Amino acid sequence: MKADLCLTRGCMGSWFYCYSIMVQTLNHKRGKRDLWNVLAAGTTLGASFGVTSGPRGIAMGGLGGGALSLWFGLLLQGSWVLENYVEKQKALEQQSTPTATMAEVKTQPESS
Repeated sequence: MKADLCLTRGCMGSWFYCYSIMVQTLNHKRGKRDLWNVLAAGTTLGASFGVTSGPRGIAMGGLGGGALSLWFGLLLQGSWVLENYVEKQKALEQQSTPTATMAEVKTQPESS
């Protein structure tokens, strides 16, 4: 009964918090944001669920956590691709807008 209360009263929030910290740490240490960081964090967190159940619990928790994080990571990967696409489009728009140099501004006739 105590485990059920833990799942419904905030312990899952702390697990998700640990998961996101692990993902961000891996992103920072590896220098890139990709699916491997999400998969490693999910597998590690899943394995930590099974620590009290012994080696089999660790293996099953790692596989379950890895599978769930893979699914979640694929969703994130799609949003990262979209975010990179939008950033590239903004950079292209900024490059394509003409900017006048100081010499061009001085040679243009003043309009009244």
